[in-house]
Amino acid sequence: MTDSNELLQQRLHDLADELGPLPVPHEEIRHRTRRLRGRRRAGGLAALAAAVAVVTIGVALVARPTPMPVTAADGPFLGWPVTGNATGTSLLAEAVQVWDSTLASGPHTDIHALLVERDPVLLGPVVVLEGRDAQGEPRLAILTGTADDRDALRLRADRPAPDPVTTRVVSMVSGRLGTATGIEPLDSRPAAWLFALGAPGVTGFGYHSTAVDQELVEGGGPDLGRRLLVSLPPGATPINTTVIARHNGTVVFRGPADGGAIGDAVAVPATVLARSPDHVRIQGSPRALIAGLLVATPDGLLGRITAASGEEADVELVTAASFSIDALTDITYRPLRVAGAGGSARLDRIPADANVVATNRIVTVDPAQHSDRLGTLTVGRVGTTGHDLVPATATSDLSRVYVMVEYEAASR
Repeated sequence: MTDSNELLQQRLHDLADELGPLPVPHEEIRHRTRRLRGRRRAGGLAALAAAVAVVTIGVALVARPTPMPVTAADGPFLGWPVTGNATGTSLLAEAVQVWDSTLASGPHTDIHALLVERDPVLLGPVVVLEGRDAQGEPRLAILTGTADDRDALRLRADRPAPDPVTTRVVSMVSGRLGTATGIEPLDSRPAAWLFALGAPGVTGFGYHSTAVDQELVEGGGPDLGRRLLVSLPPGATPINTTVIARHNGTVVFRGPADGGAIGDAVAVPATVLARSPDHVRIQGSPRALIAGLLVATPDGLLGRITAASGEEADVELVTAASFSIDALTDITYRPLRVAGAGGSARLDRIPADANVVATNRIVTVDPAQHSDRLGTLTVGRVGTTGHDLVPATATSDLSRVYVMVEYEAASR
């Protein structure tokens, strides 16, 4: 029906109202007019509902989390685009020169830069590269300055290139980044450093370390986009530090840091085959299974290798009656000794000024670290009597066990 016909019917209806009761034909017109009005109201409500639905769908589409973008591999390399605030400077050429000259594996070719950055507060230059060594093998390098010299680049890590399909984060934890020598002065407060670079799409990081009590928790790190560089307690190591990467609030990676710096102890994975009250039997690389080496989990010290043959070794637990090790009070570094007591452990030779109280953390020096304050292993916590020790691995499930190997030995 056209608009003019509707208008005519409306006028006839108004006229009928003025004249009073009308014959049946005009009553039919009145009813039709009411039906038309009802249709117009229904149509308006339907249009309004449709508009609300469109707006609701649009809001839902905006609020729905977007998936993590996938970056295609570039051959054996990650294929991530270079990022950082110094990509247009000479820093990249300097980093390649340092990489080539530091190791006998250079010169490197097919260079892929992932990060070229100048950090004005902490370590100065930070560069992450991929490239092929002289044998054509793909490698990854991390170079940084130091807290006491922010101008000079030093090679911190040289590793096989990570899997370009599954890798979401490249990371490193080390206590060697504070000084040019890698050893902290005795009059300074030592610290470890956590560095992480996320794949394109990573919008923030969290981190956690079992080497500290309630100071660092998941999500505790500031949202720094694809990059994270923070100072951690000196006991932080790759095996006890967890890195969490997020994409718009959704966790896309959670796992231990990739490793330490050149010169740090190397944590070589091992598998527990059997366990008794005082010993565990582990399986691993024969190069790492050497009598006297310490064995740890992310929670702390498990024990020491006493005998090894081929791919298997016996580990004496901290609680074994014949076990003993020199240790320190955490933070204050007062020396004492931990001795196994057959199913438990105790503290011996406690200095009078040590002020040891229940729940205090007790740590031990890892000989592979070449430092008495960096990369320490938690042995346990002081018990209620002040002399008993609750081992750090008392409740560990032993699904992640590592042999702590000196870097040079692991590199051979």
